[in-house]
Amino acid sequence: MRRQHIVKVLSVLSFVRVREFADRLGVSEVTVRKDLSALEAEGKIVRTWGGARMLKDEEILLAVDLALHEMEPRRVPLDSAAGLITEGDVIYLDHDDRCVLLARMVKNMELDVITPSFKVMEELVPSLPVRVHTPGGSYSRENGTFDGVIPEHLLDSVEIDICFINISGFHQRSSKERHLIEQVLQRSKKRILLAREDEFSAKVHETLNKYRPEYLVM
Repeated sequence: MRRQHIVKVLSVLSFVRVREFADRLGVSEVTVRKDLSALEAEGKIVRTWGGARMLKDEEILLAVDLALHEMEPRRVPLDSAAGLITEGDVIYLDHDDRCVLLARMVKNMELDVITPSFKVMEELVPSLPVRVHTPGGSYSRENGTFDGVIPEHLLDSVEIDICFINISGFHQRSSKERHLIEQVLQRSKKRILLAREDEFSAKVHETLNKYRPEYLVM
């Protein structure tokens, strides 16, 4: 009954936080998280940072398409890529000028944003609906980024809905940066690569294509 109630609430509301479910149901947040994990395993809902939402129709269709076909990433403009982000999403924004522009486009949405980019943080921190998270580590003034990785215990409890990865100079990045990107790609449901025509080399394609990026922003 409790899990049925969770599904009914999410079918009406686009996004609900764990603490709100706990208050509504009169149980602990630990119990709610167990219920959400079970419902996600059944394919009924999607867990997000601090809450849950219903599985979107386009996510179901995309999963079917990926299972049936070897898909090449669709090439889309930046504003179309921003349109893939919805309320309640957990997103990752890499360090790139286009990620700063994306941050400006979505700063009035209720989101959890993970980013190593100081410029993206500057853009989003003043926005009340957005919760900003950093992988931590040391700050590089030269690159304007933090070089940390996401703690394993956090990865175990978080699914990233959509990530935006800058592939410019990918093989020149530090080992920590590449490890962070690997972490993010592994935990992301939808993957978008930011590139320019002359940057999307066969070597980069071979490295990243195993994660099946759905979109390529040129």
